[in-house]
Amino acid sequence: MIRRLLALAVGFVLINLPGQVLLAQGIPTPTLLVNTRCSVGHGYSINDVLEVARSDSFDGPNAPRWIGYRVPVAGNGEMESNQVIRAVRWESLAHWEAYVRDRDSNASVLLGQMLDCDEGNRSFMRDWAIDDQGAPYEGGMIDSTLSTYRVCELKPGSTVEDLFNVLSNQNAEARAEGDRNHRGFSMRWLGSREGVEMNSGIGIRIIGENAGALASYLDSTPVTGAGGTPEGAPVTNCADRTMFRSHTVHDNINQ
Repeated sequence: MIRRLLALAVGFVLINLPGQVLLAQGIPTPTLLVNTRCSVGHGYSINDVLEVARSDSFDGPNAPRWIGYRVPVAGNGEMESNQVIRAVRWESLAHWEAYVRDRDSNASVLLGQMLDCDEGNRSFMRDWAIDDQGAPYEGGMIDSTLSTYRVCELKPGSTVEDLFNVLSNQNAEARAEGDRNHRGFSMRWLGSREGVEMNSGIGIRIIGENAGALASYLDSTPVTGAGGTPEGAPVTNCADRTMFRSHTVHDNINQ
């Protein structure tokens, strides 16, 4: 049953993180992922947004590591048809703060006209990649793929190390079969949500090497066995996956 849980994994935005420092228990040092819900303005399309966003310059010393937009394909009913998720990866909260001090000089006026983003309700999440062997977006060679995201709660008494170890085992099996999709998970940190206890909100993702690779992996996952989150898993109350079309805007990782 645990193996059914290990087929979890979700998308938004993100990428392999080479060279991470290992903590004592073997889990990589987390980076920071900041998600913001945005609405595309009337008369504009996501393609307009992507074109303008990609024309922006992110050459400063405090530039984010990665920026992308996720467009829902199979959602949970919470997002409107014109809404997208802006996902931005930073080294740390200090890295984010150093950049936003200069945000006026970095902001695109036209992009601000196209997008209405709920900046006051962003989600700040500590984020882990399972390994650095994945190649989302074909290692930065393409700018669009599919991703999945599954929301869970960390079970009382379980730790992020427990979850990392479970997902690592599943990831190793996939790697042995030549899988190059990215796997990782996030833990909600800043930006509380009703009904979610502190340090328990988990999002598990897969980001496709390309759209076909992720689709093939999902097609291969088991459909037999009992429903619900497996009893022995380190997480509980897991929802079905959501799926997104994920677009890269800026990439300082795959260079």
